[in-house]
Amino acid sequence: MPSINGNKICILAGAILFTLFLSCLHDASFNLSRRLPLSEVEAKTFHSETNDISPIKFVAKTSDSRKNFVVKTLDFVLTNSKRKEANLPKVAWFLSYPNSGTAYTQTAVQQATQSTVASFYGREFLSVDGIGDSRKQSLLVYEGRDAGPFRVSDQSIPDGGYILSKTHCGGFCSSCMPTVLSPSEFLNECTFGSRVERTDSEAGSRVITTHYDPSIVKKAVHLIRNPFDNIIARFNFEHVLNNINSASSRWKKFYTKDQAGFKEWCQYFDQLNTIEEERDNHLDKELMDVFKNIPCHGEFFRYIQWHNNALNITSSMGIPTHHLHYEEYDMDLDKTVKELVEFLELPIIGQIPKVRTKKYDGYYSADDKKEIESFLKHLSSDLTWKMLSQYMNGLTDESKSPKFSVKKSFD
Repeated sequence: MPSINGNKICILAGAILFTLFLSCLHDASFNLSRRLPLSEVEAKTFHSETNDISPIKFVAKTSDSRKNFVVKTLDFVLTNSKRKEANLPKVAWFLSYPNSGTAYTQTAVQQATQSTVASFYGREFLSVDGIGDSRKQSLLVYEGRDAGPFRVSDQSIPDGGYILSKTHCGGFCSSCMPTVLSPSEFLNECTFGSRVERTDSEAGSRVITTHYDPSIVKKAVHLIRNPFDNIIARFNFEHVLNNINSASSRWKKFYTKDQAGFKEWCQYFDQLNTIEEERDNHLDKELMDVFKNIPCHGEFFRYIQWHNNALNITSSMGIPTHHLHYEEYDMDLDKTVKELVEFLELPIIGQIPKVRTKKYDGYYSADDKKEIESFLKHLSSDLTWKMLSQYMNGLTDESKSPKFSVKKSFD
């Protein structure tokens, strides 16, 4: 009996091994039929231990020598399965004027979706808890797209849908002389970014200017904040930056972080800007006369021009756009974040973080606000004014006089 059982076991094992052999032979012939001519192509995925839908690098073994390898990083993302390729997120611009609620919006999306958002500024890092830092090495969303976007956190990229990708479209310069930008020039500003690479130098890294094709953008989220609060928030941010620099004694002495410091800041840079505006003569004289009654006129001019151009280019490009008012977080936080995440076609699997929006009282006199409101209305496009009218006190379309003209200097 023991010998008979042993024979049965041997026969059964042999049958299993023969079946496995035939299966391997079938798989090998199938794979060989799919190989590219003149080279052997091996797809290798990266970060396989995570849930990322990782890009693929193809390693082509040259026909000259199997020992020499030519590494080719493809321009876009290829995967070894169509399911993975379909699940890569598309790019959704995050158009935000600086200090308009950008960081909270990014944090809300990261926590709600438990996935990273992106930025075209590769130095930026923002943890899922909303703690910011700087990277020494940019992390690409798409392998081979060195111009970005770049991952903002260490979370995995979204599984399909759209990845929220920040750009300030220029807009950084605070307290600068007003400069006229056409929509095409503004679009060019939107497509500039930066990448950080590690080096052996003492600094440890270097920043490289990048420029990407806007055709990669398939949707957009346009963030809007009350202009009066937005300008004060920019002052507060400038205050923090300049206090870090011990050489900026003027900030510590004159620009206290309150109403008085804000008014000093506006007056000082209004005077500097006026000198440059008169010298360069690139703005309409009537507009320059109005500037004299507008505190922080350069800031408000940049604000309204930025939103005019942002609305113009998203409309011209024909990309679906979600308009988000920062103050909506206060009105109905859950609804606001859910609508944003739904627009990005992502699931909500985490918690929505709480937020306390900041409002500033006592920074503008009643006369100042009236002059600023009229100024913004005159310079805004019809669509921009529709977005901003909720922040104004009673200015109607009937009260809108002809817009000032802005002439571009080609000298």
